[in-house]
Amino acid sequence: MFAQTSAAFARRFHFGVWSDGELEDLLSSIGVSIFSHLADRPASGGRSGCKILYVATHLDAIGGHGEILRLWLKLLSGTQNVEQYLLPTVRVTPAFLAKIEGAGCALLTIGGETLTQKIESFVRHCLDVQPSHIVLFTDPDDVVAITAVGALKAHLAPRVMLCDHADLAVCLGRRITDVLVEFSPAQVFVSRTLRQYAGSLAVVPLTTDLADGGLSTPDPREAGASTSSLSIASPWKIVPDGSWDYFAAIRTILERHPTHRHVLLTQSADAITGALRHWPKRLLERLIVAYDVTGLAPYYRRADFLIETFPFSGGQVRVEAMAFGLPMIFVRNPHLSLMIAHSGIDTIAGSYPFIADSNDDVVDHADALITHPDLRRHCGRLLSAMFRQGFPPELVRSKLEALLKGASSCEDPGRASEMAETEHVDEEYLLSRDLDRAQCPSPFLSVGRDMMRTGKVRVGVLFDCLRHLMPEDWLWAWKRLARRVAGV
Repeated sequence: MFAQTSAAFARRFHFGVWSDGELEDLLSSIGVSIFSHLADRPASGGRSGCKILYVATHLDAIGGHGEILRLWLKLLSGTQNVEQYLLPTVRVTPAFLAKIEGAGCALLTIGGETLTQKIESFVRHCLDVQPSHIVLFTDPDDVVAITAVGALKAHLAPRVMLCDHADLAVCLGRRITDVLVEFSPAQVFVSRTLRQYAGSLAVVPLTTDLADGGLSTPDPREAGASTSSLSIASPWKIVPDGSWDYFAAIRTILERHPTHRHVLLTQSADAITGALRHWPKRLLERLIVAYDVTGLAPYYRRADFLIETFPFSGGQVRVEAMAFGLPMIFVRNPHLSLMIAHSGIDTIAGSYPFIADSNDDVVDHADALITHPDLRRHCGRLLSAMFRQGFPPELVRSKLEALLKGASSCEDPGRASEMAETEHVDEEYLLSRDLDRAQCPSPFLSVGRDMMRTGKVRVGVLFDCLRHLMPEDWLWAWKRLARRVAGV
């Protein structure tokens, strides 16, 4: 429990921590201990063909994480002598399962109530399947998966591939990984320079099949006629940081252009409700906020252009918009300069006119795209051509097949080296972005609170947690108790 809480805390609040070898050693020893007590474990035997076990933490039909996994399953389905299995460690939604129907993937269900029982269930599934490859699409703090795979490495000797979706958070799994799969040279830079990962790397770009039914085809419009822009992101990516203010920029665009409307696809959050609370009705009528949308293609097709969210943007959204030939306003956050490259499209900086370095840039670029249909068509064709050259599904399929055959080399390692000289991540900025950090207890207080809430109290662990509490932890606990008593 302490390992899980510590990992989750480190993931949520950056604190300059990119990896944690000490925590991974702890998980490894726990896994070996659990494995040694499985009395009925079968002996490792031979395996036939290629058996891929995909492991994920949470899988939903919303977001780039699940979409990448869906595409990989689809691209490898029907491949000769390849069997695919999927094991979620926490949750998979019916909507996601509906999306992968027909991919020829067998769903495995993890059992147990405690973390130990879940690890045991995970191990038994692997012993039954005997996977030749384990592909981790896990959250960066999934201790169940990391512990179980660590225990199985010596017994089954599977090739473990970790898909790096940690972005700028701490990431567990470095020590059990045979090949770290990155989506761009920018991620290679983060892993090599900041996470100090020295093992094998493979770059597999993002892709999409959403545009298979046709490109973006809004009706031809003259300058000044009705237009529509689109943004897609999780709520945390659009929280103001003191410099960037997504909703302020969108409001200015709508005020300048009375016939323009903007569509935001996101998930419900108090931050969004609060940001829009004082907007006038005349503007809210032209801002469409839709929650938990799973079918994105119609929105891409109806939009005239896409505005990236800020201060953070999404890599999968970029690639999908490019596939639809949708012109975009890219955002370059100076505190995270490599984010313009985190989808593998860093070369666009020298050839694309609509890259914003401020809120005002976003507004000015939107003015130009709203006013000039020819510019929209030109930029849309440019981005569509970039997708066909660098991100088509058939390219990704060939790279995945090469990985299954044993390939593991970093493409264009020189590009990552160049980034070490020109790009940077402002860790103080990441720390300041943890706006609600003071509202969260330390890992020790979290562990103690969880034990008291579940009734599964281990006196030794509880005493150890209490011993490590700081004065601010006690203050936080008393304030929370006071709020509960007051009914706040």
